[in-house]
Amino acid sequence: MFATDEPFASGFAYELLRIEFRKLILDCKEETSMNTHSRFPVLLLIAAWAPLPMAADSIDISDLKLSALSIVQSPLPDLVANDLATGPRGSTAVAQTLLHANGQTFPNVPTSQNAAFSSAVSTASGAFGVGVNGFFLQNSLPVNRLVAGGTTGGTITNNSAAIISADVNFFVPAPTLQVFGVGDFDPKSDRDAHAQAEITLITFLNHPDGSSDFRLLLDYGLVLFRIPLTGALVGLALDPEDAGKVTRFDEPDGSFGFRLPDLNVPALSLGNIGVGDTLEFTYTYQASMSTGFGETGVLAAIGDPFNLSLNGGHFDVQVRDATPPSAVPEPRAPAAIGLGLLMLGQLGRRRRQTKS
Repeated sequence: MFATDEPFASGFAYELLRIEFRKLILDCKEETSMNTHSRFPVLLLIAAWAPLPMAADSIDISDLKLSALSIVQSPLPDLVANDLATGPRGSTAVAQTLLHANGQTFPNVPTSQNAAFSSAVSTASGAFGVGVNGFFLQNSLPVNRLVAGGTTGGTITNNSAAIISADVNFFVPAPTLQVFGVGDFDPKSDRDAHAQAEITLITFLNHPDGSSDFRLLLDYGLVLFRIPLTGALVGLALDPEDAGKVTRFDEPDGSFGFRLPDLNVPALSLGNIGVGDTLEFTYTYQASMSTGFGETGVLAAIGDPFNLSLNGGHFDVQVRDATPPSAVPEPRAPAAIGLGLLMLGQLGRRRRQTKS
């Protein structure tokens, strides 16, 4: 655009130019044998007024980077597993860790005694699941601790001449905590039962000048908390806005737990990505538990890492053009417009002189 007080060729002025342009085109069409010399200025004007396209290959969406980690620390020998993978969105790339003690399956609370389980799965198709659980017979030192976590991340780079926008559609299965053998009392030691399940989404918008903008777009999960005055064990949402969504459930075997509802968001905006900007996005999902007294079982999970098709999380990132639509096309080159009009005017004068 020109640096003028009024938009170039807008409003009434644009309409006059459009009408004159149309007349010139119709004038040219009257010539039954329109030669190359008369077609060129018309094509030049059309090309000058055509909007700039956003080339498909000017938006660079990186491969997804996947990670998974599982840790089991208990009276049994410590177990650690980690995995990394990279692949395009929608591919079969998978990062997964599956740790078992005594060959148990998920979940093993509260029937599989002296067993532990920790698993995390991340896929390039957007599916994920994470969970830990264990049931231990006796008081134990060191304390039993289980951790599982995974990440999925990527970048979107805008090399086009237009502002773009990114959205994410995601589904988070109900974050769940469950305990067995833990009463409403405070053992006053680190042997108390602890658990947490959480998923976060963060972004960094990196600008060509080296600056960066950080955003926490999602923090969904809950943690076990012992009320000091009563000793009651409750589930607290990590985000105060979700406090009213936590519900308690009680099972016939004596176990009880807390969960947040499924979270299904069809389109969460990751924000606009300016020309030359790069957006980094990272999902992190984790589950952890610890216990060290009594016959205690604890579970923390977001989905079932063994059965992603029925009870797994999912997300999908979409990129779209965020340039506001305009009724007035912006000229690519003002010089081309002037040249085209000048050439058409000369052709018009020549035709009039020929006719006279």
